[in-house]
Amino acid sequence: MAEQQAMENFLELIDMRHAVRYGEQPDSPGFLTRWLELEEITFPRVCNCIKRRVYRREYDLLMDAITDELVPETWRQLCLDHIHHPLNGLSAVASKPHHRKAVNRLRWEMNTLAGYFLQYS
Repeated sequence: MAEQQAMENFLELIDMRHAVRYGEQPDSPGFLTRWLELEEITFPRVCNCIKRRVYRREYDLLMDAITDELVPETWRQLCLDHIHHPLNGLSAVASKPHHRKAVNRLRWEMNTLAGYFLQYS
């Protein structure tokens, strides 16, 4: 039973990632929160190296949406509002100096690109 629920969550995640990336739910700000929560519960007990990969994938997906000018601007702004989640997760599992440096680079990248692609943020 638990395996079936895990598989259903995984399949739902695939659909949700696509919807996040292409802004298919621009009028549903709760959709991003639901997606991030589902990402968390789908991988409950994993090592920090896996958590880093999951958070980095979340960050990359949100940045892809933010920098895609074909995605509705309201959705891109919502993605920017939620990008703190994977960044904070990466900070929490950054156990080595090079991990912390990588998180700082991502924060710099996010600030730079968001300032360019979202002129009024």
